[in-house]
Amino acid sequence: AQGHGTLVGSILAGRRSADGWTETAGHADGTAPGSKLAFFDMEDGYRGIADPGVDRFLKSLYNPGATGSEKGARVINASWGRSYFGQYTSFCRQYDARLRDDYPDLLLVASSGNTGRSGARSVQDPADCKSPLAVGSSLSAGTDLRDGELGIEYLADYSSRGPTQDLRMKPDIVAPGHFILAAKSDPGRVGECDGESEPNARSGNPGGSGVKYTTGTSMAAPVLAGTAAILRQYFEEGYCTSS
Repeated sequence: AQGHGTLVGSILAGRRSADGWTETAGHADGTAPGSKLAFFDMEDGYRGIADPGVDRFLKSLYNPGATGSEKGARVINASWGRSYFGQYTSFCRQYDARLRDDYPDLLLVASSGNTGRSGARSVQDPADCKSPLAVGSSLSAGTDLRDGELGIEYLADYSSRGPTQDLRMKPDIVAPGHFILAAKSDPGRVGECDGESEPNARSGNPGGSGVKYTTGTSMAAPVLAGTAAILRQYFEEGYCTSS
């Protein structure tokens, strides 16, 4: 889908900036606005995404052996997937082996998929693997709720469901992914994309012409990935000690 990466990236690390330098709080800010982003382009023209291979995917983003500013990602968000109906595939064996043996300090956050209406065993690969953290989508809260929606404690009906074929519980966790405000991909838009008015999903008002409401487990995953990045920073910088 056009703009999918922009939506996901802004939910994770977006920050309002009217002049491109000065940052202020915005309606569509991400969960970890101070984080740095690296991208892996998996698009294969108009045919969807192409599998880059597990080793290439993880190694290129992790950048093993690097230090300082060259150090790679320690939280990877994967808002994509493919359906094997909850089977433990050869892809899963590769992901689990690499994350266990080569990248034990790397968290791979994966969206569970939007095939929940088909019933059980609908979590997609790689979310259905053992080591990735599989994220389903809950409904939202406040002005991001529409008429008839019950709130953040309720699962979105499209969110893919477990268990897996070998009866493992998936997804591992859920996060808000239903009507999430995010930056649009609009090459013709110049200047700040966030608006001044209060966004309201019920009335269909995103609050600005450069932002939009978007829905899916692809949006829940970066909510969780940004939260994980903040938690990692908390421990890395020594705010939690044994004393």
